[in-house]
Amino acid sequence: DDDDDDDDDDDDGRFAFVGRHMHDEGSHQTLTSDGGAQPLGEFSNSFRTDPSARVSILQGSQVRTKCALLTKTKVAPTSYLMRFKLPSSQHILGLPIGQHVMISAVLNGERVCTPYTPVKGDEARGFMELLVKIYKGGRKTTHLDSLQVGETVEVWGPRGHLEYLHGGRYSVAKGPVRTARRIGFVCGGTGITPAIQVIKAILADEQDSTECFLLFSNTAEEEVLLRADIDKLAANHPKRFKRWYTLTCKTRPPGWGFSMGRVNEWMMSMFLPPPGEENLVTVCGPEGFVEQSCLPLLTDVIGHHEDNVVVF
Repeated sequence: DDDDDDDDDDDDGRFAFVGRHMHDEGSHQTLTSDGGAQPLGEFSNSFRTDPSARVSILQGSQVRTKCALLTKTKVAPTSYLMRFKLPSSQHILGLPIGQHVMISAVLNGERVCTPYTPVKGDEARGFMELLVKIYKGGRKTTHLDSLQVGETVEVWGPRGHLEYLHGGRYSVAKGPVRTARRIGFVCGGTGITPAIQVIKAILADEQDSTECFLLFSNTAEEEVLLRADIDKLAANHPKRFKRWYTLTCKTRPPGWGFSMGRVNEWMMSMFLPPPGEENLVTVCGPEGFVEQSCLPLLTDVIGHHEDNVVVF
């Protein structure tokens, strides 16, 4: 979810079908606010908890909540899982499935805002977890990289074009509710976070028969974020969730049983739903990955209608 080229508080207006949005997690020893270390547990698949006594912090762009950094865990060579404290143990984000929060901070006297999709949904009470990829020279992620335990950022939202409503039902840009029997997710790097949010919500609902297909591109095997979580979901739901990886590095890692190279027409044809009115394909990742590669392949080459292709 991080896009170091977008400094505005507002979305850029190119919504939904040919829009954009960038994204950014793991498990090791974690520095905590009391100076100790704690292991991170598995990610929950539950996106539905008892709503009693829960208080949402996301109330629109005019309400901004300061959240202090609790822990910071390196989960890949260039990526961190960062846990922030909400105002109380009863607070949740209140984030609609498929949408994101804005993280605001002052860097060298200038306020910068970055969109992120939290790793966990509203089952996470009292905290928020973000998967942050650090880009060399990227002003906003460099700031988060230097953020120390106890320091704060401002959080507001929700923002986003796509909202998943369960049972294959979704809306784009608050438009009419549509239904998909199959949903494809094409992700690059930290663009996995909005996809996994929707995938987990679908698979956690036994009444939801929507089929999910993930095509996930990364620079190297060690950069495949959330892989253990993704593989577990695929093993537990073989009929409803299928995933495929590709690496853009030059040398195939030992034992790598997936694709090599950039996402191409063959991969999309093999591992995503085909064009059709009951099929939806979503895309998320760096701007070049989305705008210059994925969208032209999906619409111009493979033949998906623009109305059935959504950029998070």
